[in-house]
Amino acid sequence: MAKIKKFSFLHLLHPILQLLFFPVIIFPVKFLPDTKPGKHNTKISCSWRQEIVEKILEGARKEVEKKTVYFIENRYLKTTYLNGIDQKKQVYPWGDIPPDIGVCTDLVIRALRNAGFDLQKRIHEDMKKDLKKKVIYPWGSWKKKHLDTNIDHRRCPNQKVFFLRYSDVYKAPENKNEIDFNEFKPGDIVYWDLETGRFHIGIISDKKNSNGIPFVIHNFPSPGYTAEEDALLKFKILYRFRYPPDSPNPPEKDEKP
Repeated sequence: MAKIKKFSFLHLLHPILQLLFFPVIIFPVKFLPDTKPGKHNTKISCSWRQEIVEKILEGARKEVEKKTVYFIENRYLKTTYLNGIDQKKQVYPWGDIPPDIGVCTDLVIRALRNAGFDLQKRIHEDMKKDLKKKVIYPWGSWKKKHLDTNIDHRRCPNQKVFFLRYSDVYKAPENKNEIDFNEFKPGDIVYWDLETGRFHIGIISDKKNSNGIPFVIHNFPSPGYTAEEDALLKFKILYRFRYPPDSPNPPEKDEKP
């Protein structure tokens, strides 16, 4: 007796219709990068990294040496300074606020500029891509919803979005006892949640405490100026950013005027 084949309604569909109705049978689903605690990217050996790290730390320590004052009396300042000199007009790119003052984000901006990366330009150019849809950067967090090269790159949430998009990322676990401190290398950027509705950002130092936990270089209301101190666990760690990300080829730098 002949074996009867099991009927399936798929037999009634033309092969092309099968592709339309059941694409997952043929095409695998591509998921977004993992957002669980851990690295987004695998490590790549890059010979240029050490030079970049040294320049970032050098730039950060310049801020420590001059004890750049934490200044929030006027949150909106125009970037009229270039190379420490007031040009009496807005400067872009490479524009800075008065060099003897700043907040946490200014430390990061100045440290990366010392290594050849201008966040004023890079964040502005990236935000321009989001200007119409306004779905990537947190435009609704401030009254102004247009581009402003004086302040956009100096906002913590904007820096966070930029580094999430263009860095090697380590997302810290909720339990600080599970944090892998081997993930924090000199020159990395750390992003904290102050759990007050505000955030904080700083640079990982090449110094460590007796427990092997890195120091940080940051500008915070306490002590009120840029300092290098044992403060990594002082706040809730959200992310560690490594910028620029690892790559076999050296990163492109921004030309300084």
